[in-house]
Amino acid sequence: MSENYASPDSTLLQVDQLTLEFGGLRALDHLSFQVQSQEILALIGPNGAGKTTCFQCITGFLPPKLGEIHLHPPHHQTQQLNGLKPYQIAQLGVARTFQSIRLYEKQSVLENVMMGRQIRTKTSMLGVLLRDRRTRAAEQQIREDSFQLLKRMELEQYAQATADSLPYAAQRRLEIARALATEPFLLLLDEPAAGLNRQETEALDELLVELRKEFQLTILLIEHDMQLVMKISDRIIVLDHGRKIAEGPPQEVRQHPEVIRAYLGEQAIS
Repeated sequence: MSENYASPDSTLLQVDQLTLEFGGLRALDHLSFQVQSQEILALIGPNGAGKTTCFQCITGFLPPKLGEIHLHPPHHQTQQLNGLKPYQIAQLGVARTFQSIRLYEKQSVLENVMMGRQIRTKTSMLGVLLRDRRTRAAEQQIREDSFQLLKRMELEQYAQATADSLPYAAQRRLEIARALATEPFLLLLDEPAAGLNRQETEALDELLVELRKEFQLTILLIEHDMQLVMKISDRIIVLDHGRKIAEGPPQEVRQHPEVIRAYLGEQAIS
């Protein structure tokens, strides 16, 4: 388990009674939890437990039927996320990656990161049209900042290659780099180790812990790789059929009877 960065009075995200149904099937069932500042919190559970649906609600892609989601940005007023668009939530400092990689495949690797960086620019439409000095300087700064992120993610050698030409593990890192370009304080990662081999997953373990410290990030993680989850998480929440069935430190959760039952036939927690 990683070093615990959280403190009792540092709630960053609060989810209360989140409920969502699809055609009579309850995907989330009065789900409540808190995310503490600069912790790594893992959401785990069998397939169909509601993990990605929870992410979709937090980031504005799906409106919940019931419940409230509140963000407590550092040094800013509390914001209710219900009803906000995904780009508005991103502007508040919440970034995410997706279970299925979503890159601009035919754009360059550098351009992909620059796309994320655009959300932090203040260039006016008039400036874009006229290409004035301020606009050109802003574009150059975006390019430089984006390249520095590529260097941090050890992707600078691919900067001018198209995103779809990268090895799979590099595409995973590129998606994280693009999310970081938005300057988040809360980063949601949806199965970042999916499709990676053991060596690549171990490298991801180290990377996430380093990024948390370097960028003062809070990380909310969905992941099926239990070795990764148990190694880097400060806390774990277990979902089953949209309900929270367990919550606590990794060593406590792995021994919880309901967790063991939920995972029988799918994957043992070891």
